[in-house]
Amino acid sequence: MKPSKLIPLFLIFALLFAPVTAVQAAPNKNNTSVVSTGSYSTWLWNTNEITYNSDNILNFLVANNVTDLHLQVNYGIDYAYYQDFISRAAANNIAVHALEGSPDWVLPEGTVYQDYFFNWLTDYQANSAPEARFKGMHLDVEPYHYSTGYGTDPNGVLGRYQDYLMHAKTVANNLQLNLAIDIPFWFNEVQYSTAYGNGNLAAWIFNNIKTVTIMAYRDFAVGANGINQIAETEMNLARQYNVSATIAVETENIGDPTYVTFFEEGSTYMYNELSLVRQYFSKNRAFSGIGIHHLGSWMNMNP
Repeated sequence: MKPSKLIPLFLIFALLFAPVTAVQAAPNKNNTSVVSTGSYSTWLWNTNEITYNSDNILNFLVANNVTDLHLQVNYGIDYAYYQDFISRAAANNIAVHALEGSPDWVLPEGTVYQDYFFNWLTDYQANSAPEARFKGMHLDVEPYHYSTGYGTDPNGVLGRYQDYLMHAKTVANNLQLNLAIDIPFWFNEVQYSTAYGNGNLAAWIFNNIKTVTIMAYRDFAVGANGINQIAETEMNLARQYNVSATIAVETENIGDPTYVTFFEEGSTYMYNELSLVRQYFSKNRAFSGIGIHHLGSWMNMNP
């Protein structure tokens, strides 16, 4: 989920699909504080920062055990900036993935927007040294944010969403890149009836896409409506379909409802909760780590 412009609609869906009786768990004050443990992935939406703030970004990523950075493609930035940044990240064992996607991609004319990105990425990879190339493709297309179409013709939108995923899979295979996508924790509750048949959307995705990030945006791990509970059904499906699944949390200041983000609690509390998430899913072979959305707000969190 991109910051700012998509927040209101996301919150609507977050509330719609949260259990109506859920209450927020109290902060985990009985545990001693822990530092960041394990590795992380994160999103960098403000791509211009690689042109003037790359040292600070890389230092933060290394210090916080980030192994995968999803870097949004800005078509106005010269290749040289990407090549320098990606090479330096690779030297620090950080894989940089090309990040893109918007609700426009599931419009009736959405392939135009998709192909602009795919063509750019194909050209960039062909004109960059191996160490400067993107290591994967990470797509964030949330079809429910195309609110008019999804509200009136959900199966039409979902059919185009499935078309886009299959198109992306073909392009990724041609470029020899791993394809990963972001999905909300409630896709297991969505049914589709499209040219791809009838069924459960999360199951269809996991059958076709083998790397996913589950957006489980809550600010506590344990209890009703907590991260562990809301992510569990999709994590079990991911295990069933041999999918590599990351669980993502939010750190941006998005206002109400505050339980969607760790912004208010700060990083020490967040790391305590995330340690409980790691512990809970440690025996699920699908679990591949924690994603923190997004880099800018994470870097500015209170301790």
